[in-house]
Amino acid sequence: MLSLLASLMVAAGLLLAALAAYVAWRRSAPAAASLAVLLLAVAWWGLAYAAELSATELATKSRWGDLKYVGIGALGPSWLAFVLQYTGRGHRVTRRLLVVLGIEPAVVLALLAVPATHDLVRFYPASAAGDDLPVVGTGPVFWVHLVYTNALLLVATVIFVSTLVRVSPVYWRMSMTMVAAALLPWVANLLHNLEVGPFARVDLTPFLFIVTGAVCVWGLFRAHLVKLAPVARGVIVDTMADAVFVLDAFRRVLDANPAAARVVGRPRTADLIGRSLGELLPDQPGLTPPTGQVEATGTPLELTLSVGGRPATAARSAGTSSTCSGSAPTSGGS
Repeated sequence: MLSLLASLMVAAGLLLAALAAYVAWRRSAPAAASLAVLLLAVAWWGLAYAAELSATELATKSRWGDLKYVGIGALGPSWLAFVLQYTGRGHRVTRRLLVVLGIEPAVVLALLAVPATHDLVRFYPASAAGDDLPVVGTGPVFWVHLVYTNALLLVATVIFVSTLVRVSPVYWRMSMTMVAAALLPWVANLLHNLEVGPFARVDLTPFLFIVTGAVCVWGLFRAHLVKLAPVARGVIVDTMADAVFVLDAFRRVLDANPAAARVVGRPRTADLIGRSLGELLPDQPGLTPPTGQVEATGTPLELTLSVGGRPATAARSAGTSSTCSGSAPTSGGS
């Protein structure tokens, strides 16, 4: 059992280190640097924890347990920096902020390095000698560190979620996947630190961070969620007086703003998603492509509509979607 756990932590550390290397190689994305630091921090945590589990002498276990705090201490600040950059608040990630965030982890490492203050953070009781999976004792500074780290994680998660609620419905499922992946190791770590059931003896946080790291890398580079367009869309497009429809190659609605819902007489933009533009605007000619025809990606497309008595244009020059806009009727008048 013990060797299996140690092997899982080694595998977790190596996989996370590989993800960190990949992120560093693809460092063009705004949040890539902070994500690479985050992944390296958890990779070190996993490898040090594997060494702690494998050690037979209590002093060696304690030494590796102390060293894993290099990664644990970097986790909260790097996660907050990643979220700020990911959500378009990268200007807030200054050198001064990073120095302030790093003070508490540096103090914890200093206390662990001094024998006289070591047990203020963590320790193995003498009765743990010979126990394969001993429960680690904690001092008062540990609980301060736990509150500090979880406060950073909580603040970052609140920023993350509050930003995602403004994202286009097209990205909602992917965004919620990232939130769930971020919360998974956080919950596991709380169960371990609060000594809940079998989690008291085993910390699965580094292993579960494989899921978080993989999903974050996917969101950053594959799903392109880091781009500010979805957030900017939520703030700007939703408040436009013009109706905006985003169409796929079949001229079905992928996304729309509230003004577009008013144009077609629907109460919610969700009622438009997946419907063809010809179905929503049956009086408009030429909105439905010929049967069986799919417009190729990048094919120039221009549609002329009449919305509220005013001409509107739908155009596409590249990509798999087109955007059409026109003036929407207002609910009030002067």
